[in-house]
Amino acid sequence: MRGPNTSGQSGRIGGAEEGKTRGTGPGNPALGGNSNHDGPAREKVRRGFLLRASDPNSWRRVKDISTGAVVTAIAVLATISMLSFGTALRGAIADFAWGPRVPVASVDADSAATRSAAEIQLRIDRAAPGAIIEVAPGRYRGAIDFGGKALILRSRDGAERTIIEGDGREGDLVTIRVTRGAIQPQLEGFTLRNARGGTSAALRIEDCDPVVARCVIEDNDACGAVLVSSRALLDECVFRRNRAAPFGGGVQSTDGSPVIIACVFEQNHAMTGGGAMYLQGGAPMVVRTRLERNGTSVGAWGGAIYGDACDLTLMDCEILGNGSSDEGAGLFIRGGTATIDRCDFEGNRSRSGWALAAQSSRVHVRTTRFCGPREWNLAGDGIEERDNEYAPGCEPPVAPGE
Repeated sequence: MRGPNTSGQSGRIGGAEEGKTRGTGPGNPALGGNSNHDGPAREKVRRGFLLRASDPNSWRRVKDISTGAVVTAIAVLATISMLSFGTALRGAIADFAWGPRVPVASVDADSAATRSAAEIQLRIDRAAPGAIIEVAPGRYRGAIDFGGKALILRSRDGAERTIIEGDGREGDLVTIRVTRGAIQPQLEGFTLRNARGGTSAALRIEDCDPVVARCVIEDNDACGAVLVSSRALLDECVFRRNRAAPFGGGVQSTDGSPVIIACVFEQNHAMTGGGAMYLQGGAPMVVRTRLERNGTSVGAWGGAIYGDACDLTLMDCEILGNGSSDEGAGLFIRGGTATIDRCDFEGNRSRSGWALAAQSSRVHVRTTRFCGPREWNLAGDGIEERDNEYAPGCEPPVAPGE
């Protein structure tokens, strides 16, 4: 290939001058006679790729160069192979020790927009058991169902910005119904509101033991959460302004042993019993939870909690300002047992048993503070107490029953 001829003379490959030919002249006979201009061949000599033919040791240097190149290439290939094997080995060890990496599916949304909950449901339907689904901020209208899968459904930015709300039709809002196994489902960081229907719930859990964490369940014309045969963990959740008939405005548990820890129940209402909670059967546990201004209305017992034939544990709780038109504004326990330890009852009002009323039950109360005299706070038989405090100076102007 000829380059551009800027001097009017023919160009040559190799850099030989005009009139000189390769192998003639005073220059190196191996390279041509141009000793004043370095061509590509001479440059290769300078870099050690070609050697002078007259050098008797040239074969030894060629041999050294070739051997070194081969050794270097082998070392590079071996290093790459070892790194690749090491990466694969680490991945295999991680999969063996901790299981396969779980992909995170994402539901994107605009926090200011109202969208269909079908967007979340689509991700659930496509997901494999054990998958993690993250939901971006937004208002999602409609119901969702875990579809029998042990999934982790969580919000990206928390309950305040991620809302699942009813669309005006009666029915459960979120349903978790999963066969028990090594992995249990999780629901984290959502607000559930505007569920409707007398037998419906904002959250329904059946025959499984999920973790429900940092959720807000509010303003439902239905029970906040219905738990059936469940040992669910409710952790740092808020239940407020939920209304149910006849039992359990905030939580209704049947034949289960849920653990309710570090939660808040405010202004929940039930027509007949358990403004905040109705606990039937099982061994429910309520720990470090505040129950405030919950109530019942007609023929009512247990303004905050109604325990029915269950083995209830209540520890480190505040039961404040709850009301009932009949007995046990704070707690009504019937046909079961209860252990109350390190709790605080104050400002509760009912016809009898401001704090607690027991019927055909056995109740152990210890290291607990009551506002007002004992006779106003405790009603019924089978109550055993130890190391409790009855604080003066907070009695109402009218005694119970007057």
